[in-house]
Amino acid sequence: MKLDPAAIIADEKITHYLLVPRIRDDKSSFFRMGGYTLENWRRLAADLLSQVLSHEAEYSRRNMQGDLYTIRAPLRGPNGVTLHIVSVWIVERETGVTRFVTAYPAS
Repeated sequence: MKLDPAAIIADEKITHYLLVPRIRDDKSSFFRMGGYTLENWRRLAADLLSQVLSHEAEYSRRNMQGDLYTIRAPLRGPNGVTLHIVSVWIVERETGVTRFVTAYPAS
């Protein structure tokens, strides 16, 4: 199934989580390999919506907020390097809105 292309990505998911270096569970170095930095964080959000949401989503599980889906997809960064990622999205039970949860390197 394909998720709603009008999904929402909270700015903070990118600017305070994915692109910020962390001691544990750091994802910023992975995304930096594709050319994504805090300086061009909007590009990562836009690329997730345009490149990743066009792929099939797989139902993962249900929680109190809604249904979680994963998408395994390539993400071509601004420097031309393709990253292979898994992204997680939630379709909220009460509103039906699709929201980005996280992304990480595919294994």
